[in-house]
Amino acid sequence: MRRLRHSILLIALMLGAPLMANANPISLAGVSDPTLRASVLLAYTSSTATSGVLTLTIGNTSTAYNPALTGFAFNAPTTVTGVSAFTSTIAKWSYQFSSNNINTPGNYGSFDITGITGPNFNGGKPNSGIQIGNSATFTFTLTGTGMNLLNVNSFLALNSAASNQNSSTQSFIARFQRTGANGQGSDVAIPVPPPPPQQVPEPSTLILSSAALAGFVWNRRRRAN
Repeated sequence: MRRLRHSILLIALMLGAPLMANANPISLAGVSDPTLRASVLLAYTSSTATSGVLTLTIGNTSTAYNPALTGFAFNAPTTVTGVSAFTSTIAKWSYQFSSNNINTPGNYGSFDITGITGPNFNGGKPNSGIQIGNSATFTFTLTGTGMNLLNVNSFLALNSAASNQNSSTQSFIARFQRTGANGQGSDVAIPVPPPPPQQVPEPSTLILSSAALAGFVWNRRRRAN
Protein backbone atom coordinates (compact mmCIF):
# COMPACT_ATOMS: atom_id res chain seq x y z
CA MET A 1 0.00 0.00 0.00
CA ARG A 2 2.86 2.37 0.85
CA ARG A 3 4.52 1.68 -2.52
CA LEU A 4 1.21 2.35 -4.29
CA ARG A 5 0.85 5.72 -2.57
CA HIS A 6 4.41 6.67 -3.50
CA SER A 7 3.77 5.65 -7.13
CA ILE A 8 0.62 7.81 -7.31
CA LEU A 9 2.50 10.79 -5.87
CA LEU A 10 5.36 10.30 -8.32
CA ILE A 11 2.97 10.10 -11.29
CA ALA A 12 1.22 13.28 -10.17
CA LEU A 13 4.52 15.11 -9.93
CA MET A 14 5.66 13.86 -13.35
CA LEU A 15 2.39 15.02 -14.95
CA GLY A 16 2.63 18.40 -13.27
CA ALA A 17 -0.74 17.97 -11.55
CA PRO A 18 -1.44 20.34 -8.64
CA LEU A 19 -1.50 18.47 -5.34
CA MET A 20 -4.30 19.05 -2.83
CA ALA A 21 -2.95 20.74 0.26
CA ASN A 22 -5.71 19.33 2.46
CA ALA A 23 -9.47 19.11 2.80
CA ASN A 24 -11.44 19.82 5.95
CA PRO A 25 -15.12 19.10 6.68
CA ILE A 26 -17.17 21.31 8.97
CA SER A 27 -20.74 21.06 10.23
CA LEU A 28 -23.12 24.00 10.64
CA ALA A 29 -26.26 24.37 12.73
CA GLY A 30 -28.86 27.13 12.84
CA VAL A 31 -28.51 29.66 15.62
CA SER A 32 -32.25 30.03 16.32
CA ASP A 33 -33.37 26.72 14.82
CA PRO A 34 -30.96 23.79 15.35
CA THR A 35 -32.85 21.67 12.79
CA LEU A 36 -31.22 23.85 10.12
CA ARG A 37 -28.08 21.92 9.25
CA ALA A 38 -25.38 22.07 6.62
CA SER A 39 -22.24 20.11 5.82
CA VAL A 40 -19.28 21.86 4.20
CA LEU A 41 -16.14 20.34 2.71
CA LEU A 42 -13.34 22.75 1.81
CA ALA A 43 -10.40 21.79 -0.36
CA TYR A 44 -7.53 23.97 -1.55
CA THR A 45 -4.99 23.40 -4.33
CA SER A 46 -2.25 25.60 -5.71
CA SER A 47 0.51 25.00 -8.24
CA THR A 48 1.81 28.60 -8.43
CA ALA A 49 2.69 31.36 -5.98
CA THR A 50 0.11 33.73 -7.47
CA SER A 51 -2.99 31.55 -7.90
CA GLY A 52 -4.92 28.91 -6.00
CA VAL A 53 -8.28 27.16 -6.19
CA LEU A 54 -10.60 26.87 -3.21
CA THR A 55 -13.45 24.38 -3.67
CA LEU A 56 -16.45 24.20 -1.36
CA THR A 57 -19.02 21.39 -1.47
CA ILE A 58 -22.04 22.37 0.62
CA GLY A 59 -24.97 20.14 1.48
CA ASN A 60 -28.30 21.10 3.01
CA THR A 61 -28.81 18.44 5.69
CA SER A 62 -31.67 20.16 7.53
CA THR A 63 -34.26 17.93 9.18
CA ALA A 64 -37.45 20.02 9.31
CA TYR A 65 -39.78 21.95 7.01
CA ASN A 66 -38.33 22.93 3.63
CA PRO A 67 -35.49 25.42 4.18
CA ALA A 68 -33.15 26.53 1.38
CA LEU A 69 -29.51 27.49 1.86
CA THR A 70 -29.18 30.76 -0.02
CA GLY A 71 -25.72 32.04 0.86
CA PHE A 72 -22.44 31.48 2.67
CA ALA A 73 -19.50 33.61 3.75
CA PHE A 74 -15.92 33.02 4.87
CA ASN A 75 -12.60 34.80 5.26
CA ALA A 76 -9.35 34.85 3.30
CA PRO A 77 -5.75 35.58 4.30
CA THR A 78 -4.51 39.10 3.59
CA THR A 79 -2.25 37.70 0.86
CA VAL A 80 -5.38 36.93 -1.21
CA THR A 81 -6.10 40.00 -3.31
CA GLY A 82 -8.91 38.90 -5.63
CA VAL A 83 -11.10 36.27 -7.27
CA SER A 84 -10.33 35.73 -10.95
CA ALA A 85 -13.01 33.08 -11.60
CA PHE A 86 -16.07 31.58 -9.93
CA THR A 87 -18.07 28.52 -10.90
CA SER A 88 -21.04 26.78 -9.35
CA THR A 89 -22.86 23.52 -10.04
CA ILE A 90 -26.15 25.26 -9.23
CA ALA A 91 -27.54 28.09 -11.34
CA LYS A 92 -28.07 31.73 -10.38
CA TRP A 93 -25.32 31.96 -7.78
CA SER A 94 -22.75 34.75 -7.76
CA TYR A 95 -19.98 35.88 -5.44
CA GLN A 96 -18.66 38.98 -3.72
CA PHE A 97 -15.09 39.73 -2.64
CA SER A 98 -14.38 42.65 -0.33
CA SER A 99 -11.89 42.40 2.53
CA ASN A 100 -13.67 42.79 5.90
CA ASN A 101 -16.55 44.58 4.21
CA ILE A 102 -19.27 41.96 3.68
CA ASN A 103 -21.82 42.39 6.43
CA THR A 104 -23.90 39.55 7.81
CA PRO A 105 -27.07 39.58 9.90
CA GLY A 106 -27.20 38.84 13.60
CA ASN A 107 -23.98 40.62 14.60
CA TYR A 108 -21.61 38.09 13.12
CA GLY A 109 -19.19 40.68 11.87
CA SER A 110 -17.84 41.20 8.35
CA PHE A 111 -16.39 38.63 5.97
CA ASP A 112 -14.16 38.66 2.89
CA ILE A 113 -15.87 36.31 0.40
CA THR A 114 -19.46 35.20 -0.10
CA GLY A 115 -21.51 33.00 -2.40
CA ILE A 116 -25.02 34.43 -2.75
CA THR A 117 -28.33 33.97 -4.56
CA GLY A 118 -29.51 37.55 -4.14
CA PRO A 119 -28.06 41.05 -4.30
CA ASN A 120 -26.39 40.56 -0.91
CA PHE A 121 -25.88 38.05 1.89
CA ASN A 122 -28.78 39.34 3.98
CA GLY A 123 -31.29 38.52 1.27
CA GLY A 124 -31.39 35.46 -0.91
CA LYS A 125 -33.73 33.60 -3.23
CA PRO A 126 -34.98 30.27 -1.85
CA ASN A 127 -35.84 28.85 -5.29
CA SER A 128 -32.19 29.31 -6.33
CA GLY A 129 -30.77 27.99 -3.08
CA ILE A 130 -29.57 24.53 -2.10
CA GLN A 131 -32.69 22.56 -1.29
CA ILE A 132 -32.96 20.16 1.62
CA GLY A 133 -31.22 16.87 0.85
CA ASN A 134 -29.18 18.39 -2.01
CA SER A 135 -25.64 19.71 -2.33
CA ALA A 136 -23.68 22.01 -4.64
CA THR A 137 -20.02 22.68 -5.39
CA PHE A 138 -18.52 26.16 -5.65
CA THR A 139 -15.05 26.93 -7.01
CA PHE A 140 -13.13 30.15 -6.37
CA THR A 141 -9.94 30.82 -8.29
CA LEU A 142 -8.02 33.14 -5.98
CA THR A 143 -5.13 35.43 -6.83
CA GLY A 144 -2.49 36.96 -4.60
CA THR A 145 0.99 36.27 -3.28
CA GLY A 146 2.33 33.17 -1.58
CA MET A 147 -0.73 31.22 -2.70
CA ASN A 148 1.27 27.98 -2.78
CA LEU A 149 1.93 28.36 0.96
CA LEU A 150 -1.74 28.32 1.94
CA ASN A 151 -3.98 25.44 2.96
CA VAL A 152 -7.56 25.02 4.14
CA ASN A 153 -6.69 26.00 7.68
CA SER A 154 -5.39 29.32 6.34
CA PHE A 155 -9.05 30.15 5.66
CA LEU A 156 -10.84 28.38 8.51
CA ALA A 157 -8.53 29.83 11.17
CA LEU A 158 -9.69 33.37 10.36
CA ASN A 159 -12.70 34.77 12.21
CA SER A 160 -14.93 37.53 10.91
CA ALA A 161 -14.01 41.12 11.70
CA ALA A 162 -16.29 42.22 14.54
CA SER A 163 -18.49 45.15 13.53
CA ASN A 164 -19.07 46.09 17.18
CA GLN A 165 -18.23 44.85 20.66
CA ASN A 166 -21.38 42.70 20.75
CA SER A 167 -20.47 40.78 17.61
CA SER A 168 -19.87 37.03 17.61
CA THR A 169 -16.96 36.29 15.29
CA GLN A 170 -17.07 33.14 13.16
CA SER A 171 -14.87 31.54 10.52
CA PHE A 172 -17.78 30.42 8.32
CA ILE A 173 -21.48 31.24 8.17
CA ALA A 174 -24.43 30.11 6.03
CA ARG A 175 -27.76 31.79 5.33
CA PHE A 176 -31.09 29.92 5.28
CA GLN A 177 -34.38 31.21 3.93
CA ARG A 178 -37.89 29.73 4.08
CA THR A 179 -37.17 28.28 7.50
CA GLY A 180 -40.70 28.17 8.93
CA ALA A 181 -43.59 25.79 8.40
CA ASN A 182 -45.46 28.60 6.65
CA GLY A 183 -42.64 29.11 4.13
CA GLN A 184 -41.35 32.27 5.76
CA GLY A 185 -38.50 33.16 8.07
CA SER A 186 -34.70 33.10 7.90
CA ASP A 187 -31.76 32.13 10.07
CA VAL A 188 -28.00 31.82 9.98
CA ALA A 189 -25.98 28.68 10.69
CA ILE A 190 -22.52 28.64 12.27
CA PRO A 191 -19.92 25.90 12.82
CA VAL A 192 -20.71 23.26 15.43
CA PRO A 193 -17.73 22.37 17.60
CA PRO A 194 -16.66 18.73 17.14
CA PRO A 195 -17.21 16.45 20.14
CA PRO A 196 -14.21 16.18 22.46
CA PRO A 197 -12.08 13.08 21.87
CA GLN A 198 -12.76 10.23 24.26
CA GLN A 199 -9.96 9.32 26.61
CA VAL A 200 -8.63 5.83 25.84
CA PRO A 201 -6.68 4.29 28.77
CA GLU A 202 -3.11 3.37 27.99
CA PRO A 203 -2.21 -0.36 28.13
CA SER A 204 -0.20 0.19 31.33
CA THR A 205 -3.19 1.86 32.96
CA LEU A 206 -5.43 -1.05 31.99
CA ILE A 207 -2.96 -3.56 33.44
CA LEU A 208 -2.75 -1.69 36.74
CA SER A 209 -6.53 -1.32 36.93
CA SER A 210 -7.06 -5.03 36.22
CA ALA A 211 -4.49 -5.99 38.83
CA ALA A 212 -6.10 -3.75 41.42
CA LEU A 213 -9.54 -5.19 40.68
CA ALA A 214 -8.24 -8.77 40.91
CA GLY A 215 -6.60 -8.00 44.24
CA PHE A 216 -9.79 -6.51 45.57
CA VAL A 217 -11.83 -9.59 44.58
CA TRP A 218 -9.22 -11.98 46.08
CA ASN A 219 -9.22 -10.02 49.34
CA ARG A 220 -13.01 -10.12 49.58
CA ARG A 221 -13.06 -13.91 49.02
CA ARG A 222 -10.35 -14.47 51.64
CA ARG A 223 -12.33 -12.50 54.22
CA ALA A 224 -15.48 -14.43 53.37
CA ASN A 225 -13.70 -17.73 53.94
